[in-house]
Amino acid sequence: TNTSAASSLGTYFLSQISLIFLDMLNVYRMYSELISSSIAEGGPYASKTSYVKLLRSVKRETLKLIETFLDKAEDQPQIGKQFVPPMMDPVLGDYARNLPDARESEVLSLFATIINKYKAAMIEDVPRIFEAVFQCTLEYVWNYPEHRLKFFSLLRAIATHCFPALIHLSSEKRLNLRGNLFTIPPSIELNLLSHVVQYQQLKLVMDSIIWAFRHTERNIAETGLNLLLEMLKNFQASEFCNQFYKSYFLTIEQEIFAVTQFVNGLFESRTNLSIFKNHIRDFLVQSKEFSAQVLEGVIKYRWNALPVEQRDGMKNYISEVIVQLSSNETSFRMERLYVNKLNVTLVQILKHEWPARWRSFIPDLVAAAKTSELYLLSEEVFDFSRGEMTQQKIKELKQSLNSEFQLIHELCLYVLSASQRTELIRATLSTLHAFLSWIPLGYIFESPLLETLLNFFPMPSYRNLTLQCLTEVAALNFGDFYNMQYVKMYTFFMVQLQAILPPTTKIPEAYANGSSEELKNDVTDTFISLQSHIRVLESTQDNISALLMGLEYLINISYVDDTEVFKVCLDYWNSLVLELFELHNNLDNPAVTVNMMGLQTINSWNLQMPLLHGMVDGLGPQISQRRQLYAAPMSKLRMLMICRMAKPEEVLIVEDENGNIVRETMKDNDVLVQYKIMRETLIYLSHLDHEDTEKQMLKKLSKQLSGEDWNWNNLNTLCWAIGSISGSMMEEQENRFLVMVIRDLLNLCEITKGKDNKAVIASNIMYVVGQYPRFLRAHWKFLKTVVNKLFEFILFSRWAAYTETFYHSCIACYISS
Repeated sequence: TNTSAASSLGTYFLSQISLIFLDMLNVYRMYSELISSSIAEGGPYASKTSYVKLLRSVKRETLKLIETFLDKAEDQPQIGKQFVPPMMDPVLGDYARNLPDARESEVLSLFATIINKYKAAMIEDVPRIFEAVFQCTLEYVWNYPEHRLKFFSLLRAIATHCFPALIHLSSEKRLNLRGNLFTIPPSIELNLLSHVVQYQQLKLVMDSIIWAFRHTERNIAETGLNLLLEMLKNFQASEFCNQFYKSYFLTIEQEIFAVTQFVNGLFESRTNLSIFKNHIRDFLVQSKEFSAQVLEGVIKYRWNALPVEQRDGMKNYISEVIVQLSSNETSFRMERLYVNKLNVTLVQILKHEWPARWRSFIPDLVAAAKTSELYLLSEEVFDFSRGEMTQQKIKELKQSLNSEFQLIHELCLYVLSASQRTELIRATLSTLHAFLSWIPLGYIFESPLLETLLNFFPMPSYRNLTLQCLTEVAALNFGDFYNMQYVKMYTFFMVQLQAILPPTTKIPEAYANGSSEELKNDVTDTFISLQSHIRVLESTQDNISALLMGLEYLINISYVDDTEVFKVCLDYWNSLVLELFELHNNLDNPAVTVNMMGLQTINSWNLQMPLLHGMVDGLGPQISQRRQLYAAPMSKLRMLMICRMAKPEEVLIVEDENGNIVRETMKDNDVLVQYKIMRETLIYLSHLDHEDTEKQMLKKLSKQLSGEDWNWNNLNTLCWAIGSISGSMMEEQENRFLVMVIRDLLNLCEITKGKDNKAVIASNIMYVVGQYPRFLRAHWKFLKTVVNKLFEFILFSRWAAYTETFYHSCIACYISS
């Protein structure tokens, strides 16, 4: 057929259709007259006769052929100029003049396609199109379903591509929308303000859009929502934006809310119709998402442009919907996502209205026992609004929220002590977590809040949220005033933790098996925050026992095979060891700045308040006692650093996924940063106890010799750790230690079988000796042997990494000399 040919050929069909185009229009006009006269004489039943149906089918095929060609043809302006103007009277005029039963819905589809194709070029023709089809279609669209979707598709095309023409449409005619079209609630009788009031057709457009998205047929409802979204986007950039929102915004939102409630009712009343359920559910989701999208933009950028009555109406309406949907468990569970979106919307409104224009918000909210908005308000105001509100506005909101917090505090305690609803308790804990970082400390330490929180810790449903709250509390800077309450919280927490996770638990294995997943974030963060007040816990023997138990747990957690967990733990260990090292250094030599190989640490006490020797002598026993207190956990920490030492920058070989040793092609900056922190920590630990450091390393090396702990990774991390502490010992002790290390490594290379195994051991020997330039400079014969061996490896080994080892050794020896 011609339609198929036009679809396939596109622009190349131009010559053929040009020959028949005017003839088609003449036939179209003649058949329209015959159809109209037949229906006028025979009444509505005449439209069902075979004669009229045949004539109408010819008209439809003509319209489809023209639409197909224009749609498929390339976007050439001359094609539009050639075909569109001649159709205005034969097609549009015929549509406007004909009886409803003789009007073809394909006319609407054709001009929607034309506008979508030629876009802004059709602006001048939009008034004529609108005048010909809009009002006459509205009068009977309710009784002609085939016209509905095509009518709104045409409207959407006009709104999308010819919006300026739509704004300036003017007509003195007013249509009674309470006639055959549909029944509208009084809220849709819109009052246009300013000069927009004279554009009655624009009012009809908005009314028809509202009617569309209220329709129960999904395709019409979706078209209506999409059309409304296009209108709102266009008005956003229009000079009439403020007048439009003042006139229409509240009505639009109320109608959308009304649709969601109406659809909920239909959904509940037709639960046996599965197809209907799916359709209604999908539309419900779409309408709610649309409503949230519109609200967010208007409230952020246009809220103050709305009249006072509309602002009050909107905030009261949203509040009522939230209360209604949250009034019982069933409706809340069904509408949880929707309620959350409304909560976010209400918080956006509060940022404009509260406290100046809505002083009763907190009391009203507390009276209704809703906590989600409180959580969001705290989070929005103090965490996520830096770019949306001025600092003065944030300060004002914070002060207002602070002054009202007693009511919130009482509500939260009441819910936590009296409620049995899991979701409500979890929401309350989330709310508390959002407030704890900045509320007055008395609400935390001078009330039953901490005890209440700790009571929820053993319960799996609330454990993570409770840990988040405890982490916020432990991170607070409360001086010495609440030390007793803090100690009580810590000891009670440790007692409960031992019941949940006994000290004998192998935490890395439990984590690998998925039985301690919460360790990944919450327990680790809580421990580290609690340990930040470590001085408070050193006061009595009972507190010390709990403190040491906490350090034991944290060491075990540090062995968990999770990079993020280890990074968090490592930062804490580094700060703790640095503090102990500074005390150790002040005790031994209070006036000296410590210089170590690769590290330069200036004692912070010396910077702030220089200590006299007599003062240090007075603190000596106390400092020594503190060192002794942490001796056992620091010994275990040394082993942790040795076992998990990161790869240094000088090591250029790695083990691939197949277990083969290959040259590294790209450096991992995260690993390098981690190595520097671990190296610094291990150097501090070595200064605290040289003998224990040496003993731990040699003991682990002996396990490599015996085969008890032999594998590439264990040997690598051990040798990296040995290399990292270069320069931290006295020269005599370092020489003795290094000789034993090299001897054992050479023995290990001798007794180990396998070319790759020997290569790994040899590379570690080269790495270790390369890190001790002081020893190499003092033992030239040994240095010569090392250099010769390196040349041998460079010449015959497939690993170019030995070249780097030689280079770094030369540089280190030069610097140390």
